[in-house]
This record gives sequence, C-alpha cells and structure tokens, in this order.
Amino acid sequence: MFSTYTPRHMLKLSAEYDLTEGALADWSFGGQLRAMSEFSSVSGTTTIRAQGYGVVDLTAKRRLDENTDLRLTVSNAFDKDYYSRVGGTTVFNFRGEPRSVSLALTRRF
Repeated sequence: MFSTYTPRHMLKLSAEYDLTEGALADWSFGGQLRAMSEFSSVSGTTTIRAQGYGVVDLTAKRRLDENTDLRLTVSNAFDKDYYSRVGGTTVFNFRGEPRSVSLALTRRF
C-alpha cells in the first residue's frame, strides 16, 4: 500500500551531450525530465488531489578554459503550473516553482 501523500510513480531522466568538434566545440547541451503521478491529501472528510505533472529543465554549458565553465539553466522551461505538495483545505498547498533562468560561472582550483 502506498501513501497518498507521495506520488506512486516518479521518473527522472537526464541527458547531456558534449560537443568536441566544429563551431560548437567546448559546448554541452542537456535536459532533464521530472515526472510524477497524481497524489492527494485527506483532511477530515475532504480529499485534495494534485494532478500528475512533468517538468522539463534545459541547460547549455560552455567550457571557457581548462578550469572554467559558464552554464545557463532554464528550470521548468515550459512554465508548467503544478502543485508540488498538497495538505489541507487551507494550509500546506504549495505550487511548484515557475520558470526560472540561472547563469553560473564555475572555476576549479
């Protein structure tokens, strides 16, 4: 028996491809799919259901030199609206993070 508070099925797929030749040498491109089946919460006689969802993250990375990378990440690329948690009729219902973009510079010493 599974808890209704957590999804019964969860899937996370990630891939990244490094380009080594041509005009895009030193670039890497990747993505991630996070998918969850529906889940629910029971509050008294009320059941609150959250639909299953899938979220796609995309990334591009450029190697600047042997020790430095620049990475651009778009999380929730398609701006999917979803609940990451449900609790009761008035509390603990959290929407998932909307689309966000981040840029990171990594230097290895």
